[in-house]
Amino acid sequence: ALRTASGHCLSRLKGLLLQISAMCFLRHLIPALIAATSHADLVEIMSPMNGSFSSLQALCDRIDNVDCVGDDLRNIGRVSGHTQCCEACKSLAGCNAWTLDWKGTGNCYLKSACSNPRHGSDSHDSGFRPSPVPPSPPSPPSPPSPPHPPPPPASFQMQVISYNLFWWCVSDEYGNCPQNSQGKGFNMLYDKIKQNGPFDLIGLQECDNIAQIIGGIGLSSRFSYYAAKGDGPMAWDNQKYAKIGEPGQVWVAKDQYGDRFMNWVRLQVRGSSQTIFFANTHGPLNGCGSDLGHRYIEAINGNKQPTDTVVLTGDFNCGSSTAAIQTLAASFQNDATGDSFGGADHILSSHGVSVLWNGHVNGAPSDHSLLKAVLSLAVSDAHKAAQGNSTDVQDHPTIDPHEDAANTASIVV
Repeated sequence: ALRTASGHCLSRLKGLLLQISAMCFLRHLIPALIAATSHADLVEIMSPMNGSFSSLQALCDRIDNVDCVGDDLRNIGRVSGHTQCCEACKSLAGCNAWTLDWKGTGNCYLKSACSNPRHGSDSHDSGFRPSPVPPSPPSPPSPPSPPHPPPPPASFQMQVISYNLFWWCVSDEYGNCPQNSQGKGFNMLYDKIKQNGPFDLIGLQECDNIAQIIGGIGLSSRFSYYAAKGDGPMAWDNQKYAKIGEPGQVWVAKDQYGDRFMNWVRLQVRGSSQTIFFANTHGPLNGCGSDLGHRYIEAINGNKQPTDTVVLTGDFNCGSSTAAIQTLAASFQNDATGDSFGGADHILSSHGVSVLWNGHVNGAPSDHSLLKAVLSLAVSDAHKAAQGNSTDVQDHPTIDPHEDAANTASIVV
C-alpha cells in the first residue's frame, strides 16, 4: 500500500489523541498537535512522550519502521495489511509480537516476543505486547547486604521440521504422477518448505537427493547435511550449529522395502557449550512393537553424550498410541505429531525442552503433512562457554555440502 507522510501523520495523531483523552495532564499538548502539519513535526512532539505510552501499547497498535528481529514462530506469508497480521498473531498460541514486511515481500512474521527491536527499518512495521514493568524492589536491609539472586537462565530456540517428501511421485519417477512432471512437483515442494520457515533443523524422509532440496530452497551456503545411504537424510543451519560428532547410522528394523535406519549427528550451538544430538528416521511398515521403541532408545543412548539434548524427527510409520511410540515417550517427550497416516510423523526431544509452538500443514504435493515444532531450551550459566573457550566450536568443520554425493540420487528437474 502507498504510504505518504500525511498518512503517517494522521495515523499517529489519531492514536495519540485517543490516549490523551484518558490522560488529563497531557491536555496542554492538543494545540501543538493540531497545529502540526508534517510528519517531522509530529515526531518532534511525540518523541519525549514515547516512554509514557508504553503501558498503553496493545498488540495491534502498529509501530512504524520497527523490525522485531528473531523470536520467530511462523511466517504466514503475504497478508493484506497489519490488521490481518495482528489477528493471525492473536489466534496463534504463544504469539506476542508480529512484524510485517509491507514494502518488500508483504509477508507477516509471527513471534513469541520482540526482544530485539530494530528501529529505522523503513520497510517493516511491528506490534507487540509490552513486558510488564516489575514493581520496585524494597530497600535492602542494613549491612551485611543479602547476596544477589542468580540471573534467570538464558535460552535458545530450535525450529524443527519433519517432512516426508513422497519423492517417487513428486519427481514423477515412474511417469504415473503427470501433475508433477517437468519439475512442477519439485517447485511446489520448494515453495512449501520455504513458506514454513524459519527452521534450523530439518529431518526428511523419502528424499533421494537432499543436496537438490537444500539448493532448491536457496540454502546451500547456509545448511550442511548428512546424506546417509538408504533414507532419512538430515540438515542443519551451520551458522547456528557446528558439527562436533561424526554423523552415524544405526539399524533399527527391516520390512518388505529393506533395512530401516536411524541417522544422527552431534552439534554444538555456536557461542555456547550446549550440545544437541539430532537424529532422523524413516521407520518400518507393520512393525510398531515395543521392541522397535527400545531399539531407537538404544541407538540414541549408545551414541549421544550425557549432556546432549536429544531432538528426534521422523516418519515412524507408527501412531502415538502404538507400543513403539509409547515406549519412546517414556524416555523422551513427544513434542509434535502430524495427521498423516494415523499420526505417523513425530518430533521428540529430551524431557525439559519447552514447546513454544507446534503444528502441521497440508504438505502437498507430498502425501504427508509438513510437521514443525518451535522448541526452547534453558541454558544455565554453567553451560555457557566463555568467549576464550569457544574456539573448539570453530575448529570443528561442518560437513561439506558435497560430502556423500555418491549416496544421493540423480537430480530430477
